[in-house]
Amino acid sequence: MSKSALRPFDDILTTAIARKGSMKKIESTLPKVKKTKALEKISDADVLRAMTRTVFQAGFRWSVIDAKWQGFEEVFKHFDVNDLLFSPPELWEEMCSDARIVRNGQKIFATRDNAQFIYEIGQEYGSFGKFLVQWPADDFVGMFQFLKKRGARLGGATGQRCLRILGFDAPIFSSDVVAALIGNGVDVKPAMTSLRDMKAAQVAFQQWQQESGLPLSHISKVLSYTAGENYAIDEIIYEEAKHHGQ
Repeated sequence: MSKSALRPFDDILTTAIARKGSMKKIESTLPKVKKTKALEKISDADVLRAMTRTVFQAGFRWSVIDAKWQGFEEVFKHFDVNDLLFSPPELWEEMCSDARIVRNGQKIFATRDNAQFIYEIGQEYGSFGKFLVQWPADDFVGMFQFLKKRGARLGGATGQRCLRILGFDAPIFSSDVVAALIGNGVDVKPAMTSLRDMKAAQVAFQQWQQESGLPLSHISKVLSYTAGENYAIDEIIYEEAKHHGQ
């Protein structure tokens, strides 16, 4: 892919505005991106909370997870990493039959594994938030790969949505975003699963960021508005607020 083949971001934004009605409406739905100090201060409990929520949302109706979330808080000890890691194996087995949460054993034990992951990162960097701020801003693909390799069930959209909840600046490769990438000159496959495709997308995002000065997550959102269903803006605001805490 040559950079010159990419559609200018101003043109992409013009299309998004035409579909959504105004720039003000688009701005009302843009994800919150944390600045360095705020990102650094994210607690390990909030990191595990975000990981657990997105892991359980994958393959489930999000409304089911929302309805049971207070139960998740209670069962997983408000996501206190150290408390969970010192819990005996019997407690984790009991969680698998606890009606306060979704009783999916693999995902329950993924929370335990992710608590261990967060703990190990904290031992090296001081906290997971401090780890996030030192990551190269121009390598979100590397972050996606790292979460997939070191975390439990954090590959693909799950890890990407977790980062969005935490306020880390990165795109989400939703079907609409991938369709928009293809339609705007990026040579990627619709499945968007290969490292080659993700790196091609990363190059495109970097160019559009240089042109616009916008955060990567905002570019991602604008791209999504140029493809797929043209949902009403109030529906978008509702879904983002309900599922991503924004």
